[in-house]
Amino acid sequence: MMLLSFLLLVMVLLSKVACTPNLALHKTGNQISRWNPTLDMSLALDGRHGTTFGAGDCMITNQINTTKWAQVDLEMSYSIHTVRILNRGDAFPQRLANFSVYVYEEDPIEFPMANKKLCAHYPGTVGAAQWAELSCESHVTGRYVRVSKFNPKPEVLLQICELEVYGERARGSGEYYLEVYGNLAKDRGNIVLEVYEDRAKQR
Repeated sequence: MMLLSFLLLVMVLLSKVACTPNLALHKTGNQISRWNPTLDMSLALDGRHGTTFGAGDCMITNQINTTKWAQVDLEMSYSIHTVRILNRGDAFPQRLANFSVYVYEEDPIEFPMANKKLCAHYPGTVGAAQWAELSCESHVTGRYVRVSKFNPKPEVLLQICELEVYGERARGSGEYYLEVYGNLAKDRGNIVLEVYEDRAKQR
């Protein structure tokens, strides 16, 4: 019985991502640099799972910076629990290694000092044409998801063939206010109704 319960739990965990939409799909992306003008972040947000450079499957940065990053704007705030990254398969798989995933409420391009929250760090190297699946250490909330890596050798590029983000819609302060206000209004309405009924009974 315990084995059956364990297997059911594993199946639920494995299907968690499959049952929720990819929040990054067809969203707006950006990156610190491009190997050429066509290899932009949109290639990693198109829903295709190709892993070949020549087929235009992957975004790739250039050799200028030691810290390289690529990010996606989810367009609204989410509580993020999982990020999946697909590596290039035809060459140079070692480029996708030792990277971190951060989440921001504000666009770090427009606001460089924006507060970043660590989702997870990947200390190893992702295999050729393989996925790296990172579970956030705690559900981090934000709108912008950035993959970032530092390497003192500028020639070590960042390449991503697909970036997927999974989570739930975060409750914003405005929504919370409306919900609380609505509950208060409802409670006050009930109180007024009860007082009115009591007074009617006394007549």
